[in-house]
Amino acid sequence: MQRRSKEAKLRDWKSSNFRRARSAILLAGIWLASVAAGHAAGLRLGSARVEITPPTGFPLEGYESRKQGSTSVHDPLYARVVVVKSAETSIAFVACDLVGFVSDPVVKGTREKFGIEHVLISSSHTHGGPKTTIWDSYDVVSPDRSWPTPANSWYRATEEKILQAIGDASRQLEPVTLVPTLGFVYLGYNRRFVDDEGRVKMLWESPERRPTHPLDPRIGLLIFKGARGQIRAVIVNYACHAVVLGPDNLQISADYPGVMCDYVEKQLGGHATCLFVQGAAGDINPYDATLPVDKGGFEAVQKTGLAIGKKVVEAVKKASKGKSVKGTVQARHDVLEFPHRWKRDRKVRVGMDTILFAPNLAIVTIPGELFVDFQLDLAAKSEVEYTFLFGYTYTGDGQWADYLPTIEAAAQGGYGGGYNTFIGLGAGEAIVDHAIINLYQMTGHDFRKMLDVLVEEVEKSH
Repeated sequence: MQRRSKEAKLRDWKSSNFRRARSAILLAGIWLASVAAGHAAGLRLGSARVEITPPTGFPLEGYESRKQGSTSVHDPLYARVVVVKSAETSIAFVACDLVGFVSDPVVKGTREKFGIEHVLISSSHTHGGPKTTIWDSYDVVSPDRSWPTPANSWYRATEEKILQAIGDASRQLEPVTLVPTLGFVYLGYNRRFVDDEGRVKMLWESPERRPTHPLDPRIGLLIFKGARGQIRAVIVNYACHAVVLGPDNLQISADYPGVMCDYVEKQLGGHATCLFVQGAAGDINPYDATLPVDKGGFEAVQKTGLAIGKKVVEAVKKASKGKSVKGTVQARHDVLEFPHRWKRDRKVRVGMDTILFAPNLAIVTIPGELFVDFQLDLAAKSEVEYTFLFGYTYTGDGQWADYLPTIEAAAQGGYGGGYNTFIGLGAGEAIVDHAIINLYQMTGHDFRKMLDVLVEEVEKSH
């Protein structure tokens, strides 16, 4: 047998190793492509923040007795934005340091300019912010775009700033995972005291911290983590009026939610963005409520904000290895119509979104001040492990609904129940029921089959 030369053997060895290397490169390419495809099919997130502080002199909103405009800025107001996209849909979360903010130009502009399907404009409901709404007796007329002039209004400028921030966030999307969890803190009390005869006494202050009910101490958290495990964004959902500062305050301030967001962002470091979204806080005040500035109002703002901020950071760190959602997202936008409580010829249109991050996180939005019973009821009825109610959140195609009391609270009377509310009785209950039906269907149940089963059981019982 003829022996092969060393040169031939070397050529064969090189050829063989080249083929192995080429195969390895191809396999690595396939693996990387699959990883990229997995990220593309999962969640991607971008965030931004823009200052929206109005000029001093601007009228403040939240207390009817306060007639003067602002005299200075204690702390700036911001709109924080998180844009989330999946293969199925896209959502812009906008959290404003304002008493309320209704904007069809922002909703429509976001859909048209950036192709984002669902826009959630939430307000912290700070009573240290500018006037944003024109009211008449028992109704909302429109957003207040009149100051300082209709042609050059702060409101319109703020709409443009928010649109730009949404655009900025949508252009810097990165793969993320989403971990929902809960924290717990008792910051406030139910300001409606109902006596044994069913009469309501409003507790605008509670310095003695007397026990009240109902309350919801849960802090709902959406934790978005980047590819290397760093926190990219946290959305904090908690039900408590932002009214630590009282009607004597003439300084612009985000109240306790502003302190909380600043603290969380500093503690989590890097590029973390913290959004505060009110829950059903229609009848919930902080323990330190409406404190005069000369009696420690701003010190109480700091204390309250840090109290919830520390609980948020603690919960985020505990959930760092928690179960993440799969990345699939469903979202529905509905417009419900209700009778006006006082004007029989009028209707109240309410836009709401129902969002499901499969399999264990659900969000329901409502553009008004719901009583906390609705938040508790929604969580109790939902089959989804983490079900959060985003109150004070406008999603388009409707109007600000103001206070939404339970039927029982409306019968008892009091602020937000018997007056300072204009939507028809039972609207809150109907909205919660509609959300539960949405979630039932979105989680794969056939509602018609369920009704057939119920009808069959009723027929059998007879």
